[in-house]
Amino acid sequence: MKTNTLILVMVAALTGCALPDLFYIGNLNSHDRAIFREAASTEGAETIDWPITASWLVVYGAPQHQEGETWPGVIFLKQSQDTDSDCPRDQQFLVSSRHEIGHANGKSHSANQESVMHFPSPCYPSD
Repeated sequence: MKTNTLILVMVAALTGCALPDLFYIGNLNSHDRAIFREAASTEGAETIDWPITASWLVVYGAPQHQEGETWPGVIFLKQSQDTDSDCPRDQQFLVSSRHEIGHANGKSHSANQESVMHFPSPCYPSD
């Protein structure tokens, strides 16, 4: 992780001042930014390509055993998704992004196995 990104992650995590539905995605590569924009649009959220204090910071760096993780003000996504899965990589990234956006907006895990908020999320959620 770049030093500037690490500093932004620490500041966002310490202040916890991120607004729901506003996500800074400038740290993702252009391909993944497009996928995250699609996820945000589906979830009714906005993305920005420049950092502002009140935005959620989206970065690579999810723990090995997870596709994503949400901390106060920060969403971590795994850059290389699970290749052993029957679910295509881009679809996994889309679903993981939607799942973490849901957590950022206060949603909990769902018992509905077809929901994007189920853990683990299905490859093609019904919602």
